[in-house]
Amino acid sequence: MLLISLLFLTFITVGAQDNKDGKKKDKPKKEKVYKSKEVMKEINTNLKKFQYAKAENIFYSALKKNKEAYNDHKLYHAAVEIERQLALEQNKNMYLENNKADTVKYFRYIYNVYDYALHLDSLESVPDEKGRVKYKYRSANVRKMLFFRKNLRSAGKFFYQKRQYAEAFKHIDMFIQSHEAPILTSINDTAVQNEDLVQVAALAVLSAYAAEQYGDAVKYIDIAIKDSLTNKFIPEVGAKSYAHLGDTVKALKLLYSGVRNHPEHDYYFLTLVKYHNDHNKYKAALRLAESMTKQFPKNRDYWYIKGKEELFLELDDSAMTSFSQAVVLKADDAESYSEMGKIYLRKAQQFYRSLSAAQFNANSRKQLKAFYADACKYFEAARKYNETDRSLWYTGLRECYFNLNKGKELRALERLK
Repeated sequence: MLLISLLFLTFITVGAQDNKDGKKKDKPKKEKVYKSKEVMKEINTNLKKFQYAKAENIFYSALKKNKEAYNDHKLYHAAVEIERQLALEQNKNMYLENNKADTVKYFRYIYNVYDYALHLDSLESVPDEKGRVKYKYRSANVRKMLFFRKNLRSAGKFFYQKRQYAEAFKHIDMFIQSHEAPILTSINDTAVQNEDLVQVAALAVLSAYAAEQYGDAVKYIDIAIKDSLTNKFIPEVGAKSYAHLGDTVKALKLLYSGVRNHPEHDYYFLTLVKYHNDHNKYKAALRLAESMTKQFPKNRDYWYIKGKEELFLELDDSAMTSFSQAVVLKADDAESYSEMGKIYLRKAQQFYRSLSAAQFNANSRKQLKAFYADACKYFEAARKYNETDRSLWYTGLRECYFNLNKGKELRALERLK
């Protein structure tokens, strides 16, 4: 019995050592030694046979198997050539009668030419042990990049029109970044130097925003805002992007830029008014409304909003003027009539509360009745122009009828319930 118990305990101990879950632990796999010569020999063999797709697969396999491949200058130089040849194949197919060109692949190869050439150039920029920097491949790769320069730009437009917004941004981003890359600036090419990045930056902003890549959407916002074709909307896109990113300061800066430079685009004004109202900053909202009524004196909405802001600040007389202007511009403006009715109803209530028993006489009753009469007039106008929305007139009109002793009208009103 003792022998059985000892054997059982031994079994448990050995099992626990293997793994608590009953599984043996796998030994970590050792990364294979990267053999650059073997990889390059295989790639060059395929290049000589014009087997570019196979050469590309060997390149990807090398990167996947060993991290050292990312620092192999010769490998990346070959990769640039592989992608260039693949792009040229697609370009050739575009002009054949039996068109088998794949435009998406074509632009992908071009993107890779840039991506790999830039990576290789950054590797070559690292000084050697003697502090020297030698660019063995820069000259050859510059020519390959410039050959496809216009195509890279076209790729952004192509993917944008296809509504593949993430791809559109990816290609445009590469175009803009490479514009200032040392490999391109080193040759003093006037065509590159004179590139107009404004429209491209605007497309980058719109693409990134459409792809919900809000951090990328504001990456080139300062350049894009100069575009005459889209700058009416660029601050809006930028403000929304910053809002998603939680940067209120920059969002507000763009909104104010928008309302200043494009006041005709309601988004900026309305968004700023809402923001200020939500934060009880009614004076700031009123300043905006005053500016808009001065610029667009025939816009009913701006007068109405101005009146609302004045109400928030308890400037009833000024609000009355604003709402009066609104109904001049829009005769059937039920909302403004309702607000004017509320102002006079509030005047009646405040006047009544201010009276002492001794002050309650014929003159004060006459004044009180006048307030209710004016309120009643405006509430009836609100009802006339919007019978369906009772929130504009029902409660106010009921109080006015009661205090004006209009029993017949009051009974008719209460039957509506």
